[in-house]
Amino acid sequence: MIVIFLLVGLAHFLSHRLEKISTKSKLRKLFWYFYGGYFLFYGIFRNVEDNWNVLGIIFILIGLLILLLNFLGKIETRSNLD
Repeated sequence: MIVIFLLVGLAHFLSHRLEKISTKSKLRKLFWYFYGGYFLFYGIFRNVEDNWNVLGIIFILIGLLILLLNFLGKIETRSNLD
């Protein structure tokens, strides 16, 4: 239980430190690339495992869509806090 409290406290501390970084948009862009890559990898893995599963194809399409939209700059969030 103490380990979980320490992990949550560490995550809270790091998130507050990241709020003060001026490169938040770069971090967001990196996050979306990671997220889209994760969906793409999971969809490919699911298709290899189940031999062209419909859900795996949907994951591949979502991953490609996220990667494409991030590359084109359509996912960027603009706020007054940046």
